[in-house]
Amino acid sequence: MCKLYIYSPSSGLYTCPLAMTDGAAKVIQSVGVSWPVDEAYSRLTTRQPERFWTSGQWMTERQGGSDVARGTETVAVPQTDGSYKLHGFKWFTSATDADMTLTLARIQDRTGATTPGSRGLSLFYAEVSRDEDGLLKGIEVQRLKDKLGTRQMPTAELLLDGLPAHRVSYTSSFIMVLINSRFLLPNACRSKVICFRYT
Repeated sequence: MCKLYIYSPSSGLYTCPLAMTDGAAKVIQSVGVSWPVDEAYSRLTTRQPERFWTSGQWMTERQGGSDVARGTETVAVPQTDGSYKLHGFKWFTSATDADMTLTLARIQDRTGATTPGSRGLSLFYAEVSRDEDGLLKGIEVQRLKDKLGTRQMPTAELLLDGLPAHRVSYTSSFIMVLINSRFLLPNACRSKVICFRYT
């Protein structure tokens, strides 16, 4: 916390994706570090800069707010290899330029139907990668948010069009609480030191 306190005012809000990275690592650790997230976990927690990854959290959709049980329309289409492809629109994606993300979606059955409410949600892990032409795989950036004071940290509206992903867990209240709780202490520290810096 002492290092965060000193570094935060000059970081250009880089501590925000670091908090999300910390949250993603804790979620993976809590559900079990195994394939396919073992490599991601090692990169999220490494101290080697050349291997280090940051993580985004892409939860909010068009309906907005924190009611993901009713607001999540993104669907996950099962693939023959056990993975999924995500299709949907994420209205507010934190740390858009991260190396990976945790996101929510509803698994489609063979008829294309999904389960409504929180019972139908699953948590997915997806890498942000590019093809040989440099284009994002399964992601189209619709627009960057025109934000007031955090322009150096991109937040975007993204269309997920077949984004390859793996299910981490059937989501439950403890996972969402865990994700959110990882922000509380860093955010409290950042807020305090920024107030000191600019007053």
